[in-house]
Amino acid sequence: MRRGGYNNLENARSATESSLFDLPNNMINYNERMTQLDDKDRESLQRLRRHLQFFFLDPMKKFKIRRQFPFKLALQIFKVVIVSLQLILFAQLRISHVDFLDETVTVMRHKFLRNWDDSRG
Repeated sequence: MRRGGYNNLENARSATESSLFDLPNNMINYNERMTQLDDKDRESLQRLRRHLQFFFLDPMKKFKIRRQFPFKLALQIFKVVIVSLQLILFAQLRISHVDFLDETVTVMRHKFLRNWDDSRG
C-alpha cells in the first residue's frame, strides 16, 4: 500500500508551485484583520502580540523596558568567567608539571650519563 502526500514524489509539488513562495499574494494584513474583531478579542490579540514581542527581545532591551536586572545574562557572563579561570588554572598546572618532568629528565641524565652537560640537550 502506497502512502500519499509529500512522501510520494508524484503528489509532491515543486518549489515553484509551492504556496510558501507566493508571499505577496498570501500576505496577511493584520491591521485589516484586527478591525474585523470585536473589542475583547482585539485587546487579547494586542496583549499577545506585546507579550511575544517582549519574549523575543534581547536582554538589554528588556532591561530598558522593565528596569529589572538581567539575571540570566549576568549568569551567562559569570559562567564564561568561571570556565575561563578554570582553563587558565589548568594550563598553569599543566605547564608546571611539564617543567617538572623536563627538570627531572635533566637531573637523571646528569646523574646517570657520564660526561653529560646541559649544552648537549
